[in-house]
Amino acid sequence: MSNRILLFLLAALLFMGACIREHTDPCVVSGPRLLFSYTWDGLHEDDLASRVQDMRVYVFDQSTGLLAAILPVNAADVARGYINAPLPDGVYTMVVWAGSSNNLLAGGFKDAQASGTNPDGYASPATVGVTTLTDFRMMLAYNTLSGDTISQITPQTVKFDNLFFGIARDVVISGGTGQEIRFDMTKSSSRIRFRIVGIQYLNGVNGPSSRAADSLNIFLVGRNGILTADNSVDGNAQKMRYNPYVRLLDTNTLEVDIQTLRLVIGQSMLLYIQSLYGANLIPPIDVMQTILQVKDNQGNARYKNQQEIDREEEFLIQIVIEPNLSLRVTVNGFRTEVLYPKIIVEPGQ
Repeated sequence: MSNRILLFLLAALLFMGACIREHTDPCVVSGPRLLFSYTWDGLHEDDLASRVQDMRVYVFDQSTGLLAAILPVNAADVARGYINAPLPDGVYTMVVWAGSSNNLLAGGFKDAQASGTNPDGYASPATVGVTTLTDFRMMLAYNTLSGDTISQITPQTVKFDNLFFGIARDVVISGGTGQEIRFDMTKSSSRIRFRIVGIQYLNGVNGPSSRAADSLNIFLVGRNGILTADNSVDGNAQKMRYNPYVRLLDTNTLEVDIQTLRLVIGQSMLLYIQSLYGANLIPPIDVMQTILQVKDNQGNARYKNQQEIDREEEFLIQIVIEPNLSLRVTVNGFRTEVLYPKIIVEPGQ
């Protein structure tokens, strides 16, 4: 075990000893104070405590590049808004991942160390003294799909935790107290509600089912199931199939909710609407391109950058099927500039 790792263990023991409180006297500890917030909802008010219950701070020693410590942040710490971090002197990069349940790694995720180009070979969990900042990953725990020609894997948990991210680079620790390091978290997962209106016009298109909605198979496919230490998508990520976790039918309208990892500009996320027999009723719709094509009431782009996409709490994508089987699409009530083809009638039906 390296001297640096031993220093971390010693610092942790000193922290525990120093934090024995008498009555209500404050606990004085060495090392920095890590402060956490979430103000990305556009209101500029901290809303972290209502969204996050469990956080993990991955501390990387920049002199070695190695993972030096994993600091837990529980629900009480989140409500308080900070932890004190007993760290030896040095220069660090700190990566924070947070989840909406009381255990991030039981909420559908796993931390890992990349090795090679096949994510099936990524080692999990991330290991202190072994994992590097370059190799560190946060990824969805997944199951492999066999016989699927469209996607390769699917999340083990259909409705996994909401995921949040923060990072601080070049953090210099040099003794004393009072240093503060702030993390304003970014949301790294997205919830999409697809509302399909006019499904009565699909009777006779999808096969013999008496209820057209029963014959629709709706899902998303994207290569975004693995995130690196800077919250970007791992280039080796496999095609992930995201299935609905909510499916509601009201008269002639079908709604499905799908949870996905971060929607990233430049990364395709394809919506498939298939018949009971697995045939595409329309060519796959690129959800990311659709969102970027949305115009506001003044004709300007509604989403102009990654920050505005990350900030959105939910995307409501409404697909209206006309009697002639043509489509109209809106995103959060705003029109798109995309022309969509008509529903495809399967041969022989």
